[in-house]
This record gives sequence, structure tokens and C-alpha cells, in this order.
Amino acid sequence: MIFPDPNSDLFSTKKGDDPLVVPIAIPMVAGPAALATLLVLAKTNDTHIGGLFISLMIAWALNTLVLLSSPKLYKILKSKGLTALERLMGMLLLIMAVQLFIDGIRTFIPTIVT
Repeated sequence: MIFPDPNSDLFSTKKGDDPLVVPIAIPMVAGPAALATLLVLAKTNDTHIGGLFISLMIAWALNTLVLLSSPKLYKILKSKGLTALERLMGMLLLIMAVQLFIDGIRTFIPTIVT
């Protein structure tokens, strides 16, 4: 996604071809991890449940706005702009995955040492 192989057909730019893309963003918005995060935040900050609910509704509203305006964004960004945005989001996803892996290792190592 970030540095595609020029010989690969995975991200073909031929007319009529659809690239093989898995919608990773949907579980981040409404999946188990998002709901588990909300449950943990609600449990640890029981005085701020209203604020958490409002922030969730704002995030969902912004996400809905972006998804509904996608045809207009396509007209603005065109194919090359969407490809650049796709690679940028792939890089951000990679950064998040590496950070979560490092956090997991940092949590796991003290249990081995003691």
C-alpha cells in the first residue's frame, strides 16, 4: 500500500479494475476495539460519561460527514490524490501498529524479568 510493486496487479490503475482493499477503518470506528476503549474510559472516568458520549457522537457525525461527502472528495482529489491519501493512511496505520507492538513488548518484558 505504501510502496507498491510496479509489476503487481494489486493496485492496478487500469480502467474498470478495482484495487484489492480491505476496509480497515470501519472496525476502528465502530468495532470491538472502539467499544472496549469506551467501556474502559467510562469505567475509569465515571464522572465524565456524558462527555464521553458527546465525544463519541461528534466522532461518528464527522465520520458520517466524510463518508457522505466522498463523491465530492473524489471530484476534488481525483485518482492521484486518492492514491496519495491512501498511501498516507497506510503509513499512519503502519505507525499505529508498530506503536501498539512496542507498547505490548514494554508491558510484557517486566513480567518475564520478575
